[in-house]
Amino acid sequence: MKAVEVSRLNYTYPSGRVVLSDISFSLEENRTLGLIGPNGAGKTTLLLSLCGLMEFTGTVSVFGEPMTLKNARQVRARIGFVFQNPDDQLFMPTVREDIAFGLKELGCTAEEVTTRVRQSLSAVGLEGFEDRSAHHCSFGEKRKITLAAALARRSDLLIFDEPTRELDPGGRREFMGMMREIKATKIIATHDLDLVLELCTDVLVINGGQIIARGGPKDLLSNRDLMISNRLEVPYRLRDT
Repeated sequence: MKAVEVSRLNYTYPSGRVVLSDISFSLEENRTLGLIGPNGAGKTTLLLSLCGLMEFTGTVSVFGEPMTLKNARQVRARIGFVFQNPDDQLFMPTVREDIAFGLKELGCTAEEVTTRVRQSLSAVGLEGFEDRSAHHCSFGEKRKITLAAALARRSDLLIFDEPTRELDPGGRREFMGMMREIKATKIIATHDLDLVLELCTDVLVINGGQIIARGGPKDLLSNRDLMISNRLEVPYRLRDT
């Protein structure tokens, strides 16, 4: 089954600047798509469009359900989004309330919310963090809390925007390990090309709001001309192959 189908998606700022132009692609269920490209390529705008948070033209379907203004909230119930900056996602007084916020929108009972909060925090190694303030946590802990919030929703599609940004090497390895274990369809926008090689089954190169190339991680990321022309670099592990 197609987890995501996008056809002729376009987005233009009110100023008239075209951010996304004629984007079309699909992603099979349980695969992991890496979305790569230079700064300003349109990656984050595309992710937000997939969640129905931007008023695009074209069509987006998630697990066969077309996204519309009327049903966007219903479709988003199957999507978990991990933002680039955790502080954009964490705003409640306690970690429990941050995670519970999205669950209440899903109609979970109080008992189910308690269970999901506990289970999701355990899954990211933050047992006992329920009553802490996220704003007093380290950046790495905040990143894990945002992942816990997505896991608590039990989403079929998880979307990550620069998930390893600002993590130290140990935190990066730990977070990638958690991402690897998640049984769901995943879309990851990132500049971390080693992450793409390790976790992704498919890759889209986007630049200037357009899809430049699609293929397997090793084939695309080892293409020096493609990488250089799109302000990217061949990962070190592929430079001798």
